[in-house]
Amino acid sequence: MAEIPTFYANEGLHTEIYDVFAARQSEDLPFWVGCAREFGGPVLEVACGTGRVAWALADAGYEVVGIDLSEPMLARAQAKQAEHPGAVATFVHADM
Repeated sequence: MAEIPTFYANEGLHTEIYDVFAARQSEDLPFWVGCAREFGGPVLEVACGTGRVAWALADAGYEVVGIDLSEPMLARAQAKQAEHPGAVATFVHADM
């Protein structure tokens, strides 16, 4: 795996505010769910961040695996499981 830049490797302000900014961007979610509906699953989301798209797909009933270089972002994504009862997404630390 490539050397991970400090920005991605460490918990910090960027991971703390990521969801605040991402929450303002939800107009694309129907597009991604529509793609999954058209092409089927399972779905691999590359650079999944804190799971905004992955959880929307999982809520729609798709099997989702999200990968990201940032372990702090992945920890936040996994921590959202309680907010999505019945949905399952798997998050893996990986370099795209």
